[in-house]
Amino acid sequence: MIMENPEMADKIASFTTVSTPHRGTSLADIVFGVVPDSAHPYLGDMVNIIGRMQGDPDPDSLEAGKNLTSEEMAAFNALTDNWEDGIPGVYCQSYSSAITGMINDPLLQTGEFVMRVFGNESPNDGAVSIQSAEYADFKGIEYGSKVFDEYGNELFHGVSHFAIVDRGIFIFPGNTPGFHAPSFFRKIVKDLKARGF
Repeated sequence: MIMENPEMADKIASFTTVSTPHRGTSLADIVFGVVPDSAHPYLGDMVNIIGRMQGDPDPDSLEAGKNLTSEEMAAFNALTDNWEDGIPGVYCQSYSSAITGMINDPLLQTGEFVMRVFGNESPNDGAVSIQSAEYADFKGIEYGSKVFDEYGNELFHGVSHFAIVDRGIFIFPGNTPGFHAPSFFRKIVKDLKARGF
């Protein structure tokens, strides 16, 4: 909106992003760089099932995924005059999360592994790296709590890309040890209020 209507900037109090791939994601780079073009429609159909599970009645994950490659995001950022420090006249901030151990979501656990091993993006939340999520006033990383078994072995640790917004695919929302999404968003609003917004 601000790109196309810069006169609207003074109508926006603040701009907050949460685990947003500002510089793209290696997961998209890997999928579109490795998976043959002929398989893209089938892959898109499979990922669309997840989109429908999340409430989107008509998802187009293939097109969305293409837009999240590093190359596409670099082109988009160039259109914004590379507002790395934020949008002129608007308070901009960002938050992120990371998976640093096992989590109870096999889909994003797999994403974390692929990004870490093949994309050299670690830490990440199973979809977006910390480096890509950092934007303007970066407020930090949500990790949740470490959970150990009776022998002291780490069982779970991390807040996934879905968990930070209280969503889940194979788990019920809110089932992230040491992290409570509604409280996290209340904290964001409380901080903005303290800043006068």
